[in-house]
Amino acid sequence: MLYNEIDGYFNFNLKKGEKTMKEFKQIELKDINILSYLSPEEENFVIVSGDNKHHNAMVTNQISFGRMRDKDIATIYLGKDFYTRGYIEKKGRFSINLLPKSDASREILDKLAHLSGKDSDKFQETGLTLIPDKTPKIEEAEYVLTCRVIYRSHLEKDSFFKKYKKYAKEEYENGFDYAYVAEIKKVYKVIDAESSKAE
Repeated sequence: MLYNEIDGYFNFNLKKGEKTMKEFKQIELKDINILSYLSPEEENFVIVSGDNKHHNAMVTNQISFGRMRDKDIATIYLGKDFYTRGYIEKKGRFSINLLPKSDASREILDKLAHLSGKDSDKFQETGLTLIPDKTPKIEEAEYVLTCRVIYRSHLEKDSFFKKYKKYAKEEYENGFDYAYVAEIKKVYKVIDAESSKAE
């Protein structure tokens, strides 16, 4: 696979003689209706971290967006034993991938939610394609946000305000999450180009 972050990439892992191209058009975060993906019931955000050889993907709805001084920020909350957390700790980078809103995407997201990266290759199991890069991405995404971690914090019981002590005890009975505050470095809309036969 040949890949260029600006011009898109060619994927030759198709039928013999066929090639396809995906272009990553850089846009602004405000160009995405990000709130439409937030849901208390459905996990719509696919987090990817690692490298070409070792990586993992996970779905989440434990995420928030905002500003820190002059930077667009995404904050994700990960359990202490989450497999993906190890890659983020090592690389300091991750991507947020938004699949097209469709029944097919819903099936992929639900399958990802029930797979463990420790025991299976989530990309192979779901049919998703990894795009190798400093910040790995998903080929089938409609939007991709590449992020670099600025700050990591471990939620602590004693730091919850009194009114939320009971909430903390109930929600985090198996251990408190880690919060990763990351700068959104680039935002892309993934555009499909027509497959063509190599001459």
